[in-house]
Amino acid sequence: MYNKFFGFTLAEVLITMGIIGVVAVLTIAVIVPKFKEYTYVHQFKVAYSVLQNAYTKIQSEDGDFQGYSSAEELYEKFLPQLKVVEKCFKTEGCFPNITYDTLSNHSKYVNFYSSLCPKLRLANGILVAFGNRELYVDTNGDKGPNKLGIDMFHFRFQTVKPTLILGYGSENWMWESGFTYCDISCKTAFEMHPGASCTWWVIKTGNMDYLHRKISVSEWRKYFKRN
Repeated sequence: MYNKFFGFTLAEVLITMGIIGVVAVLTIAVIVPKFKEYTYVHQFKVAYSVLQNAYTKIQSEDGDFQGYSSAEELYEKFLPQLKVVEKCFKTEGCFPNITYDTLSNHSKYVNFYSSLCPKLRLANGILVAFGNRELYVDTNGDKGPNKLGIDMFHFRFQTVKPTLILGYGSENWMWESGFTYCDISCKTAFEMHPGASCTWWVIKTGNMDYLHRKISVSEWRKYFKRN
């Protein structure tokens, strides 16, 4: 009996492998940025939860938080409520020795390493610098991209909602112009740097859509109502 076997030629195998390779490259190109964005959002939520829980404990012990306005007062109040591995009180350190970029790369932000504001490095890698009624937070520590609106965020304390840590972008005047400071193509540096108001966007929406599309004025006002 004669048995005839059929198979693929080398050319056919190579063509098939080439097609699979192209599809894989295209798929990875889509998945990797989305995974990075998901990771950044998750890191933000972890950092915000840690700070908000510490803030709630401070309030339960000391009452109204509005009186603690200076960087030094904030530092002293938060210090016992956080798991700290390094303290930098008016000294260099705690942060990586780099100048953070703004969201649009149009301008530089701050070198917190050399800044003499009070700073902390937490056990989970989060870095916190204290300002007057403000927190500057690197959500993933020494890892990159070290950019405002991605892994560096600016939080504020306000009398409007004294029980919550808010983000830049939550102010009344931001209702009109805040979207311009959460625009990856923004080249304005008026009172803030591009990416500053993205803190409030992530708090409100739980995403970083501004990384790949322009947030419209109407959409901004949908999420950011006047107080």
